[in-house]
Amino acid sequence: MKEFFKILANMDIMSFILAIIPLPFVLGALFCVYNLLFNNVVKTGACVDSLLLLLVISALMYFGFGLIIKDNYLEAKSELNK
Repeated sequence: MKEFFKILANMDIMSFILAIIPLPFVLGALFCVYNLLFNNVVKTGACVDSLLLLLVISALMYFGFGLIIKDNYLEAKSELNK
């Protein structure tokens, strides 16, 4: 665990920023779910479409950014092992 935090300390700050960027899409999806469950939504189909779109966008962003973060993590780990 100590080694993991040492690697995190040596990673670029951009990796942590990339993890935060998709949060508005996730929050928008949660807002759509809340409206579907607890409010009377007149256009349910539009809300479901928005929900699916927001979830797909955030999943793709997290996947793409996850690859970048993983590469950065492995690079920082290899630099520490030198």
